Amino acid sequence: MTLFEQFVRERRYLHNISPSTISWYSHTLKWLPGESPTQAELKETVLRMREKGLKATGCNSAIRAIPAYLKWSESPLKIPQMKEAQTMLPTFTAGLQTVHERVSLLSRE
Repeated sequence: MTLFEQFVRERRYLHNISPSTISWYSHTLKWLPGESPTQAELKETVLRMREKGLKATGCNSAIRAIPAYLKWSESPLKIPQMKEAQTMLPTFTAGLQTVHERVSLLSRE
């Protein structure tokens, strides 16, 4: 049994994780080149994800599972999250101005 399989097995039976989480771990751990990656291999893993077309959000999803495996395997290595683009949601200032106008008209009556 590989370390990856042992990790998923322990998570399944000792931590009672859901089948969806098991699938997520199994899919994510396939990105790692081996059971005991080096810091350079972790960096290369993120580079491969990006080259395959994953966005920063998709990479971060995978990166969230990898530290759980690294901690379980007692590895001191870390893999940082990628910076994600922050989208500015449109404000409702025009709509708010219309509401204020209607309220002022109603208060005059």
